[in-house]
Order: sequence, then structure tokens, then C-alpha cells
Amino acid sequence: MIRKLRGKRVLVTGAEGFIGSHLCNRLYALGSRVYALAHPDSSLWRLNALRGKIKISKIDLLNEGALKREVLRSMPEKIFHLAADNNHERSVKLLDTIFNNNVGATANLLKISLRLDLDAFINTGTC
Repeated sequence: MIRKLRGKRVLVTGAEGFIGSHLCNRLYALGSRVYALAHPDSSLWRLNALRGKIKISKIDLLNEGALKREVLRSMPEKIFHLAADNNHERSVKLLDTIFNNNVGATANLLKISLRLDLDAFINTGTC
């Protein structure tokens, strides 16, 4: 299955994370054209080996206008949506913020995706 991604334009959100960075590395090794999106405040150290090999952009997925420009510029055939606001404290006080961030970002991507000829939109989640 993953070999079918050779030569495909693939967008990965949450690319700076553990899973996202490994996915970007694997996709690049397979020959995919990788477009990585990372949160503006994040460190990109996990993507250091891919600098200059893939397109990496720091963007707030809640900024629909900026996200739309970036996604339409890359015109992905597949999207792996791994970005998520995690509640490491397990605090109910953060529930509204986390919910709004996660659902809002996904909704923005889905709306923009309607303008693309996507083969797949893979949405993941964490506990």
C-alpha cells in the first residue's frame, strides 16, 4: 500500500511530531513529494535530515486563509492529518481549547480539501 505513494504529492500536518516526522522520512525515502506542515511554535529538530529535501512550512491550521494558500500551493493528492493539540496535563480546564483547536483545524482542512482532487484524507487521533 505505502509503495503506491511513490511520486505522489503528499501533505503531512503535525510533521514535527514523532509519528509525523517518521512518516515524512518514509514518504521521502519512497519518492513522494512531501509537503510538511508544522505548528508555528514548534521545533523542527526531528525534520533536520529532510531540510532542503521536502517543503516544510510553519502554519497555524486555525488560520484558514493561510492554510488555504499553503494547501492549494502544494495541491496534494493525499493528506495525512496528524496535527493535534494534546492535553498532557489531562486537565478538564483545557478541554474547550483542545476541542476547538483539533476540530477547527480538521474542519479547515476538510473545507479546503473540497477544492482538491484527493485520493485520500487520513485523519488520526490520540488519546
